Amino acid sequence: MGFHKRWIDNKQIISLYHTRGIEGIKELFTADAFVSEDGLASSVVDKVLNNKHTPKLWISVAEMMEKYIK
Repeated sequence: MGFHKRWIDNKQIISLYHTRGIEGIKELFTADAFVSEDGLASSVVDKVLNNKHTPKLWISVAEMMEKYIK
């Protein structure tokens, strides 16, 4: 069994959100560990990892993305 880590940068997360919406962001979080660039990517990773069981997690991530890209 392997260990899968994923690098997430700001440009990547913005591009995914523009093309696939929140579903694109959700698909990023299938790895065992995450390394992220400072800024938006780091904020999103922190929010997802610290709030996995929050019912409105993805709504709050979408709101964060909308504020950042405006």
